[in-house]
Amino acid sequence: MESIDFEKETLIAAKKIKEKKYNSFLSGAVGGLLLPLIAFFLFYLFLAPKNFTFSDFINQTRYLNLTTPILSICVIPNLLLFFICLWTNRLFSARGVVFTTMIFAFAVVVIKFIV
Repeated sequence: MESIDFEKETLIAAKKIKEKKYNSFLSGAVGGLLLPLIAFFLFYLFLAPKNFTFSDFINQTRYLNLTTPILSICVIPNLLLFFICLWTNRLFSARGVVFTTMIFAFAVVVIKFIV
C-alpha cells in the first residue's frame, strides 16, 4: 500500500516539474547555445581594438592560437544557467544546458587536437 502511494506522489511531483514554463530540453539547449555566443561577442566588444571587425577578431584569435581558450571561457556562463535551472527545478532545461556544454567541450577538443 505504501509503495503505491509513493509511486503516485512521485508521478504527481514529476508532472509538476514538467509543467513549469521553459522546462524543456530545447529551451535549455537554446539557452546553452546562445549564452556562449553572446559571451564570445562580448569578448570581441571589450578586447578587440576599435578598428577590428568581427571577422578580423576571429582571424586574429586563430592566428594567435587563442580559439580554444576563448571558447572554453565563453562556456563558463552556462554553469550559471545550469545552476539557475536546478535552483528553479527546471531539470529538463538543465539537461539541455549540459548537452550543449558537452558539444562545446567536444568542439574545443577537436579544434585543439585535430585542427
